[in-house]
Parts: sequence; C-alpha cells; structure tokens
Amino acid sequence: MRDRALLMILNPRELPECLLSLENLDVPKVWLKRYTEWELEEVIAGIVESTPEFTRYTVISDDCVVSRDAYLSVLETHVHFPDGVVTGYCNLDHNDLRVNLTKTPFQDSREPDEGSYNWYTIDEVREYPSEIIPTYFAGMALTCMGRDMWRKFPWKTNGYPPQGWAADYNLSLRLQADDRMPVYAPKAAYVYHTKPDWRVTDTVPRRRVLNGTIGFPTEVVWEL
Repeated sequence: MRDRALLMILNPRELPECLLSLENLDVPKVWLKRYTEWELEEVIAGIVESTPEFTRYTVISDDCVVSRDAYLSVLETHVHFPDGVVTGYCNLDHNDLRVNLTKTPFQDSREPDEGSYNWYTIDEVREYPSEIIPTYFAGMALTCMGRDMWRKFPWKTNGYPPQGWAADYNLSLRLQADDRMPVYAPKAAYVYHTKPDWRVTDTVPRRRVLNGTIGFPTEVVWEL
C-alpha cells in the first residue's frame, strides 16, 4: 500500500496567524471545526475508519504556528517507528521556557494537574545529544500514529459527556500502561504555541473557543 499521511486540525478558534500557517501546508488535511474534545471521540474514530487510503494520521491544535519542515520531520521520524508514536512539541506559553515534552512517566493518576509533568526546558531540548528525544507525553502538537495505532488507542478524553478534556494526557497514560512508551520527538518538529498562559483557560475575546456558539456549527472540512 502506498504510504499517505493525513493532517487532522483541531479548529475550535479563529486565530489568523495560526490558521495562515496551517493553510500554507500543501498536504492532505482535514479541519475539525468547532467540536468539543468529547465530540471529537466519535469524529476522529469515524475519519480513521472511513479513510483506508491513509496510513498515518497526525493531530495539531489550531493555536500553534506550524512549519512544513516541522511536519515533515515528524513524518520522516515516524518511518523509523511505524508501530509507535512520534510527536512534535511546543513552548508551554509565551513566558514559560519549558516545552511539552516530559522526561519521566506520569504518576498513575486519572486527572492531570501541574505536578503531573516533568517538562524539558527548551535549552535541554537544544542540548540533547540526539536529534530524537524520548518523551512520555504526546501533546497533540503534531502527534502522529499509524492507522492501526489510532484504532487501538483512539482519541478519548477525561470527564463525562458532554464535557471532556485532556485528550493528550489520556492518550499518553494509555500508551504508558501498554508499555508503548517512550514517544519520540524530533528536535526539528518544534511549533510555536500562541497561548498566553498554559495553566488557565483563555479569556481574551479573540482567542475564544467557538464550539457551542450560535451561528458557528460543527463541521468537517476536507482539503485533499
């Protein structure tokens, strides 16, 4: 089967600087517009099942500025770990000099908090002796798995319908429990996270999440 990769974009917001970088990626992609994390459980599973022509699927959030080189570095690294997980990474926020890659596994906890993560700093990433960094967290900043892996480890959230959160933590915890760790992160797969403070929900009007907002329906938009 010919190898084909699909980029799945989580798109609950309208952030022009981020959307422009994603629109400029000349690759097969699908925009998942204005869904909650919980709603995406069914949507992403349906996309994987209905697209046997794709062999790999990568997830990116719409609050990141992404380069083609970062995305391609994830795909190129995944070739060497086809039955595993490869992820890009980003800064936690504007002012925090750590990135969303962790040095150690989580404690066995269902609910993440700030103490759950043993983050790398950006300097530690730059100075890491290999071009590929092991991590115990896949943060959906260009997180890639093969089709069979997405079936075995589907998108799932913490919480209960219609709420849902921390799908990245949930996936990472399941991978850890199944001895599927570490995840591999190429140094070249850095994307810029535009969030002002990673610990709190955005309150700036231009950054508002539009799911559940009248006049902004959910939508799957294919760009192949």
